[in-house]
Amino acid sequence: MALWLSLDEEDNDPDRFFTYLAAALEAIGGDAEIIQPSPNLSLKAIATILRNNLMRLPTPGILVLDDYHLIATESIHETLAFLYDHLPSTLHLVLITRSDPPLPLARMRVRGELNELREKDLRFTLEETDIFLNQAMGLNLSTQNIIALEARTEGWIASLQLAAFSLRDAPNAGQVIDNFSGTHHYVVDYLVEEVLAQRPPGTREFLLKTSILDRLSASLCDELLSSNQSQPSGEFRLFLDEGQPIQELMAGLRFDDAPMKAYTKKVLESFPGRQQSQVEIANQRLVEPLTVRELELLALVATGTTNREIAEQLVISYGTVRRHLNNIYGKLDVNGRAQAILKAQEQQLV
Repeated sequence: MALWLSLDEEDNDPDRFFTYLAAALEAIGGDAEIIQPSPNLSLKAIATILRNNLMRLPTPGILVLDDYHLIATESIHETLAFLYDHLPSTLHLVLITRSDPPLPLARMRVRGELNELREKDLRFTLEETDIFLNQAMGLNLSTQNIIALEARTEGWIASLQLAAFSLRDAPNAGQVIDNFSGTHHYVVDYLVEEVLAQRPPGTREFLLKTSILDRLSASLCDELLSSNQSQPSGEFRLFLDEGQPIQELMAGLRFDDAPMKAYTKKVLESFPGRQQSQVEIANQRLVEPLTVRELELLALVATGTTNREIAEQLVISYGTVRRHLNNIYGKLDVNGRAQAILKAQEQQLV
């Protein structure tokens, strides 16, 4: 039996979290002790009750905790780690999260107790992209168009589906694919519904009112918002609250506009405990910095990894590897792998 719990920010209350968890175990096993929220009930007592519930499970089960990245309460993480150590062999725990949870993952890996599905596992390969677009969506696209669209979306299924919608009645598929980007109206609709609508009201107001600006500054944002919430103490709070996922996303952004470069840099520097790596510093000195993916490829090239091997490791097409390499050669002003490796070493990019 499988049970799926969808978490939200309110589940950071330990009483609420573990009450729901106990109820879930009761649904799986049918003989669990119910936890009644009480100020006199310590986390140790809760953990003991849950451990006993785990021991009573009569049949195999799967417990899924969705959106676990929303949980930030340390006591919940600690108690869940304790429960993990007492999981019976009949119960599998699945965490769906946008960032690694503060659990003993390294120990789990060493023991062979952890299966991980990460970004590369969720991307569509070129073959899967072809099957999805031509068979599932019935588009009848050429191999060239499939390759181009896979490169533009990097196998992201949501983006592929949005592209498929825009291609259904398009007279010129190649033109639509060439113009497909984050500004396409289907992509914008998706971001509004799935991203913007999920933000707190204050964040939505900030994004809406400042969207007319070409350049952002604390004083200008305050004028638009009629508040002082953009002052240095809280200037980037809407980004910082998202944590590691938005940090990694912004680290990969590249702008031609100097103020936006400076703004992105300031946001990244605001994340607690983050120090720029030597590679990031060196990359910023380039006239046209390499993207995160290009740096990833360059590091593999420097180790002597072949294009085919790179494609397999990064789960991208061979043609996509070639295009990334051509971009790298152009930005480094070199011809071929050997020169690229030498230039990268000189520039401390690898």
